[in-house]
Amino acid sequence: MADAVKLIRTTLPDKVEIVTDIEAGGSAILGNPTQIHQVIFNLCTNAWHAMKDNAGLIRITQRNVRLEETVPALHPALHAGPYVRLSIEDNGEGMDPATLARIFEPFFTTKGPGKGTGLGLAVVHGILQAHDGAIVVQSQPGQGTAFHLYFPAELAAPVIPTRAGPDSIPGGAGQHILLVDDEAALAQAASLSLTRLGYRVTEVHSAREALTAFDQQPGGIDLVITDLTMPGMNGIDLTNALHVIRPELPIILASGFGGARTAHFARGPGLRAVLQKPFTVEALARSVHQILASSRKTEKP
Repeated sequence: MADAVKLIRTTLPDKVEIVTDIEAGGSAILGNPTQIHQVIFNLCTNAWHAMKDNAGLIRITQRNVRLEETVPALHPALHAGPYVRLSIEDNGEGMDPATLARIFEPFFTTKGPGKGTGLGLAVVHGILQAHDGAIVVQSQPGQGTAFHLYFPAELAAPVIPTRAGPDSIPGGAGQHILLVDDEAALAQAASLSLTRLGYRVTEVHSAREALTAFDQQPGGIDLVITDLTMPGMNGIDLTNALHVIRPELPIILASGFGGARTAHFARGPGLRAVLQKPFTVEALARSVHQILASSRKTEKP
């Protein structure tokens, strides 16, 4: 949990306050760490987007709870017994009942064009199902939103305190990254994370803008990260164009597709890696660090 909170702090603006309240001696959730981090990342990012002027409070709470037979069912998937409850609450704008009823539908979003795919909460819902858990949401317009995530306690074990090393998330040394994503909110979050990790970032929102930025300093870009699906010229077309200009330029493709399609994209000219969306700050940091380190080794003296 501490690692996940540390990651989200590097992503959100300083005007967003994060408060944690983890029950002492409680239970740690056993599961896929990357997926658990993704749940926290997605929900905290959504909370940030729901805040006026990008400023507000997010409270993350973890408790051991027991649901009783006499308590009305909170969710069809929940039953009587012990659970670990992870709650993420914000003081944002909240949601009306009509919006609340649709939030887990794939591609449903209340954000404007280019500001969200509508996949974030669908991903969260799928991860909870994979862990045999459930989500209970409380929200009212003007009164914020609370997501209560229930994980069966039989999937949990006592917390063992750990200390994350200072170098657990690899950082940069001023390398220049060209970041391309037509979703402004995602681009902003990734750009902020990379900047705080020690990289210099040029953020653009289309392939055409990326080519213009690259033409202005073709030898000054160390790495390109581009989204796959963009209107007009997509990420593959951009990769091919950049590869013709500078074949040795390392490029990471960010893709929401998986399986065979992702493997196919990874074979494109100039591509060094495919970063599966949605990704955590840690996954982004490690992928960038690995590709840049590999590029330095292959450079000719």
